Amino acid sequence: MAVCYNPPWIFAMFWKAISPFIDPSTYRKIRFVNPKKAKETERMSKMFDMSVIDADLGGEKAGPARCCPPRLPTHFEPSFVESNGIL
Repeated sequence: MAVCYNPPWIFAMFWKAISPFIDPSTYRKIRFVNPKKAKETERMSKMFDMSVIDADLGGEKAGPARCCPPRLPTHFEPSFVESNGIL
């Protein structure tokens, strides 16, 4: 099962265009969830234990995000760029 939570509107247009070409068994495994529609959030709560899903994904688990922004490799850091005359 694949769940796309609150996807941009362009996903819906793309999905409508390609869905006729997708195998029916695969089609049934993909769900788009719009948090503004109660019926869709109810369906999501039947599929998942909402107490372990982060609040920003429609769940009940509060707290800080668990991921950090990626750290740039050293060759992109300003000190490296300036000292090597890249700019």
